[in-house]
Amino acid sequence: MLNKKAQVMSFEMVFITLLMVFLSITTYMIQKDTMDTTIISPAPIFDADLDSKILSMQEKDLLIHSTVELDWDNDNFQQNVMNSFFANLKERPDIIEKLLSNMDASDEIKKALNTLDKKMLHVKKLYTINHKDNTLTLTRTMSKKYELRPKSFKNIGFTTTARMKLRETITLSLEEVEMYIEEEETEPGKEVATEE
Repeated sequence: MLNKKAQVMSFEMVFITLLMVFLSITTYMIQKDTMDTTIISPAPIFDADLDSKILSMQEKDLLIHSTVELDWDNDNFQQNVMNSFFANLKERPDIIEKLLSNMDASDEIKKALNTLDKKMLHVKKLYTINHKDNTLTLTRTMSKKYELRPKSFKNIGFTTTARMKLRETITLSLEEVEMYIEEEETEPGKEVATEE
């Protein structure tokens, strides 16, 4: 008797499973045409990483220009580089805007950065410069916040916030600066004519 009950129950379980699969497929087929869902796009994160790499190249160029006329053996070399770097950076509003775009800060802080001097005060907090053994190291650390949205909102769409901490380290040696100076001096059109 018990065996017969087990046989009947196994058929019932198979029937219920098939019924649930059929209902799931039917529901999907009906909703497929009436409900459109979209997923978020990760494009802003990829763009942020690319922007950070481009920014790093621009910063290295600024750092080289900031050290060209400075004496590396001077006791105040590190401070002189910082002053020169931030003076050069102040002349590049495009870089300043990149640094401040999508920053992870309160709305009050963002509203307070309404002049170039206030922006520069905030930007200076992002950098540290160290000098040791004829090697200069510039480190930039900043937090960014991105709203990740679907490419198009239709019936259903989800939005999420992504926070990223971007850190870049640029190392510059005295030899690199000397090579840069030599290249600048020997660029076409800049050669010094020699008398024979």
